[in-house]
Amino acid sequence: MPKGVVEIEPDGIPNARGIPLSNTQYNVLYHHALVHYLQGEWTQAERLWRECLDYADNADLQVAARDWLYMTLRRRGDAAAAAAVVAAIPRDVEVIEDHAYLPRVRLYRGELSPEALLGEGDDRMQLVTQGYGVANWYLVEGQAERAADVRRRVLATGAWDAFGYLAAEADSHRLK
Repeated sequence: MPKGVVEIEPDGIPNARGIPLSNTQYNVLYHHALVHYLQGEWTQAERLWRECLDYADNADLQVAARDWLYMTLRRRGDAAAAAAVVAAIPRDVEVIEDHAYLPRVRLYRGELSPEALLGEGDDRMQLVTQGYGVANWYLVEGQAERAADVRRRVLATGAWDAFGYLAAEADSHRLK
């Protein structure tokens, strides 16, 4: 549960329902965890993702933090803990903003195929987000060449300002 007062963070771009979903504490922890993840510091990232969940007071925040925590745990080699993290998300969960993370969670749970996530759409940000999740999934499933191929697709988008792009770039350098 949250520690202290939770400060709602004003949204730069309101969602379809006009409901602010993020809070300052969550955002600080999320981005701090992401830095450790990008550096391959799985233990530190895990600790921060778990703390982030203390401030994830809606489905969108839960899905996003649990997605990254799942990937962190898989990179650490703890498939059982990773499965438990995404199993905690109800099958009928409704997200308002984080539509890109939910399909990744469904991939991790075996409900969707990697091909279903990659699709043939024109949305490069969707490709970057879905692509990185798929690349990481291939990697932890022992399919390094497929992972590298998807990372190359992600990097070919040039979407350097997306977390999936940054993670694909970091992995590409680390896994050479």
